[in-house]
Amino acid sequence: MTQQTDPEILFSSFNVYNQIRPMLGTYHVIDIQIDNSAQVLENIQLKDVNHFHDSVWLKTMGLCLAYTCNQTQALFGLAGSYNMLLVYSLPATQREGTGLLATCASAATSFLSSHTGTPARFSGKVMEFPEPKIMAAYFLWKQNENRNVIIQSIVLEALMSRGNTFEQAREMLMALSDLKSKLSLVSDFLQVEKIPQWLLNGICTYWKIDNNELKLSLNQTVPDGPDFLSYMVEIFEQNTGTDK
Repeated sequence: MTQQTDPEILFSSFNVYNQIRPMLGTYHVIDIQIDNSAQVLENIQLKDVNHFHDSVWLKTMGLCLAYTCNQTQALFGLAGSYNMLLVYSLPATQREGTGLLATCASAATSFLSSHTGTPARFSGKVMEFPEPKIMAAYFLWKQNENRNVIIQSIVLEALMSRGNTFEQAREMLMALSDLKSKLSLVSDFLQVEKIPQWLLNGICTYWKIDNNELKLSLNQTVPDGPDFLSYMVEIFEQNTGTDK
């Protein structure tokens, strides 16, 4: 029987400053997340934002991604409830990678702080991938992580809305072992038959030609699973001429 590889262990090898050395023609990913998320949520000055799964918050994260991509000329980006992934094609020397990471974190911090009315802090790492398909697999893994965070957040809110304390709701959440039960609870709480894609799958941005002009596109209907892999690889093939 083949032992399954832990994605976290596998993808950690693509950290630019660890095992993988700079390789010609590779893609580089800036993976940043909010350091002080609890403080941001507690002091946020946005209407209708009480949780990181609220639509206003997720829209703000999407706008933060678009701003950061535009400021740093990222090729592609994906925003979740608490983090952002941005793709670049450039030599991954430590000096350049460190500078790019600092620039991305600074741009994201500036936007989110000014739009939420409370100081936010982003930090992260630089990763390097030899081809779009491997990089897309990393994005899918991070997308799945974000889905789990969103689902657990909504389930907790749903259980607490029934009069349970946070501790009681957390114990009940732990007892819900299968995803189907959680998604059913989410659908009932949100009063929707189908959970919106933007809520679970993140928001992405990339450059495309529109009326003979290169524009930054923001997509709130990002697919998941194998469809997300195909979607992301197709974007890179169109924009860079990469062969399958």
